[in-house]
Amino acid sequence: MSNPEIPADNPPPDPIHEPNPVAAAKPVDSLKPWLDVVRPLLRYVYNHNPFYPLSAVLVLLGLHHLFHDVAASENLTDIGFSNARLWAVLAGYAVLLAGTSIWIVRWGHVWDDARTILLTLVLLLVAMSVNSDKPISRHVPSAPLFLIGGLGFVFLLTETTLRAARIRLDWSLRLPMYAFFALFFLYPIGLDYCLHTMGDLNNTRGLKATLFGVLLFPTTAALVTLTLLPAAMSGRTIARDNGTPWTWPSYPWSLFVVLGVAVLLRAFYLTISFHPRAGTDSAFAPYFLTPFALAVAAVLFELGRSGGHRFTENLACIFPLAWLPMSLTGQPACDPSGDFLCLHMEWIGSPLQVTLAGLLVFYGYAFLRSGPAWLTPATITLTALAAIVSPKTVDLQTFGTPNWQPLAVASVMSFLAAYHRPHASIRWFTATVFAVVSLSLALPAVMLAYRGAPLIHLILGAMLLIGLLGRDPFAALLRDFVAAAFVGLAFAVMVLSARAWHGLSPVVAMAYLLGLCAVIWLTWRIHRSKEFLATAALVSVATLGQTSVLLMTLPRGWGLLAAGVACFAAGLATTVIKARERGTTVSS
Repeated sequence: MSNPEIPADNPPPDPIHEPNPVAAAKPVDSLKPWLDVVRPLLRYVYNHNPFYPLSAVLVLLGLHHLFHDVAASENLTDIGFSNARLWAVLAGYAVLLAGTSIWIVRWGHVWDDARTILLTLVLLLVAMSVNSDKPISRHVPSAPLFLIGGLGFVFLLTETTLRAARIRLDWSLRLPMYAFFALFFLYPIGLDYCLHTMGDLNNTRGLKATLFGVLLFPTTAALVTLTLLPAAMSGRTIARDNGTPWTWPSYPWSLFVVLGVAVLLRAFYLTISFHPRAGTDSAFAPYFLTPFALAVAAVLFELGRSGGHRFTENLACIFPLAWLPMSLTGQPACDPSGDFLCLHMEWIGSPLQVTLAGLLVFYGYAFLRSGPAWLTPATITLTALAAIVSPKTVDLQTFGTPNWQPLAVASVMSFLAAYHRPHASIRWFTATVFAVVSLSLALPAVMLAYRGAPLIHLILGAMLLIGLLGRDPFAALLRDFVAAAFVGLAFAVMVLSARAWHGLSPVVAMAYLLGLCAVIWLTWRIHRSKEFLATAALVSVATLGQTSVLLMTLPRGWGLLAAGVACFAAGLATTVIKARERGTTVSS
């Protein structure tokens, strides 16, 4: 039997020459895990295009190696970024980046790449200002001219780029941006005046002024940062009709994030360029940045408030607290950091003092702007902490003797907070404690007399008043404590008078117990609770015991006289009771 013919257009597969589909799929399947990893990475690189900032970094490194001198390998302050050729190369590269961004926007409409280029351009323009550190430190006459000319170049290039790219940047943002550029380019000129002009007259004074100028750079940057508050208050409206597809908050705030990073780097490098120490031993410390961090927090707070982001508001108020432990620098050491720290403590105060003062100002501003509710107790706590901080507080062992003024301010703040929440007994108690402690520090001879008796009775009286007026569980706790304290006081006075402790005579003790007995019975009339009734009964027992002690110490005639007076009082009381009963019967 012959095989049926197979159509020519559908030939049978040749097992030798035809590829096996299963075998061909194996290499592709083996590469699939690698492709799953590489594709997202390539997609990320394609979308974000990091080659422009990478190009800027490589160009700067190449220029560093081309223009460095022999001393640069031994002393970082001698890096040769200081000649006119290097300025020309950097200016040319900046023009290239600006032109590229304009071309990309006008021709290709690739806005993501343009944003990367423009942010890279901002860092490059800031890097240009660093080039004059070496000639400024060596008092080269042309260095200030280069800085002023460089600032003019930055203004011209920035305005040209914005107008050519048709990017509309509001003047509430443009002026702070130019203020940051002016800070980077003009601040070294001020340091040059301190280092050389003042130094020629008095070398020590000029050196201190220069170091103080380095310390004040972040503070000056903070003042510039605060000019962004109106723009931050505007919220999303500041980004409307900006001529770009960029949206708020990436536009325009990514620009100022880059400038903020530039402030940090510039503050660090100033400690190297203008400090008379060799090598890379930097005196930079986190407490340098305290004013700048607080200014950034204020802008971030307004951004969160205008955008309706409560989390951002809370974050802006929380992160400056990190500067409190960083302000405990320890004792000044014999190194570059010691020079700045000693000068800071001599001319301003301890870093912790500055941090506390700045936090209190910032929290006060946030409170007036309806910030988070926890700002009130935080502000009161920081104010009380200021009582033990002195200009010499640099670690936990150097906290000073408490001052009454900050505690008095904390007391006033606590009373105002309690007034707004009158049913919170703990707020009234906290305010009272601050007031009593500050009064004790202000008048120690009065409050601490007789083994602290005035202080103890003032606290107990305040606790009793708060306990009677309050209706929450904390008020009930205060009432129970005061009741137990009154019983303890009554029996303690009775025992101490018998031993004539510190001249405590039985007569004085008797007068004290009578007053205490009257107060506790009156308290029971106001707040008829079993606890106060038991307290009144026990205090009365102590009073009777003290009466017995007093009668035994008096001559027999005085004792009989006192018994007669007591009997007369008892008879009068009986008569009054009978009269009331008869009056009630007649009226009925």
